[in-house]
Amino acid sequence: MTKTNIQQLQIPFESLVEAISALNLEQKQQLWQLLNLELHQSENREYTEAEIKQQIALDSQKQLEELNPEYPIGWSETGDIPKPNETIRFADLPFKVQVGIREGLASAARGELERWEVK
Repeated sequence: MTKTNIQQLQIPFESLVEAISALNLEQKQQLWQLLNLELHQSENREYTEAEIKQQIALDSQKQLEELNPEYPIGWSETGDIPKPNETIRFADLPFKVQVGIREGLASAARGELERWEVK
């Protein structure tokens, strides 16, 4: 299978699913191999510092928008290890911790985050 010059097309996902359903078994296997190759290349590529920073900013903004009193907080965010099946709600945290989490997420969403390496 040779890679050809492919133009970017805007195809609705539902239409793509219908088209794939119409393929015969051999064509589906070829498509599967192509998708696996593309996924492998995407997973193994090196991301630039700017791409990583942008993704952190987007993820932080989304998390900040979702933050509410019922928002579940993981133990790594509080430094406390909860008991099994224990849920920690954002509202259960001390106010000072809530403010710190909001400020940290807001800072990361603005891109004011520096990465570090563990050696």
